[in-house]
Amino acid sequence: MGSICKAKFKMPYLLDNLYNRRFSVFLCSFLVLIFGDLFLPMQDKNLVQTILLVQNIAFSFILFIREPIKIKRLVGAVFLVTIIIRLIPLIGYDGSLGFALIYIIYFTLISYEILKALQKQQAVGLEMISAAFCGYILLGVLASIVFFTMDRSSEAFTSTAVNKEYADYLYFSFITLLTIGYGDIIPTSELSQKLVIIVALIGHFYTVFVMAVVIGKFLSSSDKSS
Repeated sequence: MGSICKAKFKMPYLLDNLYNRRFSVFLCSFLVLIFGDLFLPMQDKNLVQTILLVQNIAFSFILFIREPIKIKRLVGAVFLVTIIIRLIPLIGYDGSLGFALIYIIYFTLISYEILKALQKQQAVGLEMISAAFCGYILLGVLASIVFFTMDRSSEAFTSTAVNKEYADYLYFSFITLLTIGYGDIIPTSELSQKLVIIVALIGHFYTVFVMAVVIGKFLSSSDKSS
């Protein structure tokens, strides 16, 4: 009986600790999503990407621990549909617009939570920096899904690679956000070219916006401490 009571008291404490470090944990999950395939030497790349995305979706739920029950149910339903879509091998991540829409809804929910947290944070610390990184990585992942979907439906990109995989679009997305542009993947249709421009502009705006927010909060906290 005593152990049950201790477990009841410990669980909220553990959830509180997890929630207080939610963006640091979620950032680690994003890094696993991007670089995890280097440590999973499996032949089936689609299976590897599925495993990595599912762990990212699972960890993202900690961002909504303190939300009202109705919000949790809505978020849980979207997360569940996203996982099911990714897990079904015969229908899976084939680049259809319907599947892309589900992913966009999922990432929109996460983006809203991150931006809300950035506004509420009063002092610059590890969690605020982690939240800013999560937002930037989120842009790259979302753009990669859009690029992948577009290329599957209309062959909007050319590449030096013989067989393009999702990892190639993820790479191209971050190269675009960082405005590096090596030229190994090139948008060929007018729509894809405009979309690449939009992604680059959003990435540049995000860095400027986040820097302004972080510097503003840092100066504000410095004034209060002095």
